Amino acid sequence: MTAFQAQVAAVVAGSTTIALATEEIFQQLTEEEQLWMLDGDVGFKDWITAVATEGYSFKPQEAGVIDRLGIPGIKFSDGPRGVLLAGRGTAFPTSSARAATFNPSLEEKVVSIC
Repeated sequence: MTAFQAQVAAVVAGSTTIALATEEIFQQLTEEEQLWMLDGDVGFKDWITAVATEGYSFKPQEAGVIDRLGIPGIKFSDGPRGVLLAGRGTAFPTSSARAATFNPSLEEKVVSIC
């Protein structure tokens, strides 16, 4: 069982909180791993090659995978403007533009669509 799986199991069992489990995993990350988690795992050259050969956002990108601790990372596509996969998707104003409306119900509508 990986360190990540152990923390997930502890949260599910109710023996710890998500906040404590997160802190426990974070403390096990090296400084290099912490920095690695700040952006996508695919380098620009590989990403732009995939865009040129496969098209834009036809498959999700991974970020934050740390094999040593069993952290699966997240998969994303197209960032804060919405989700675009296989040529179909959503397109919203950027989060900063939505925030400038000071309209929480608007954001709730965007989240409910996703």
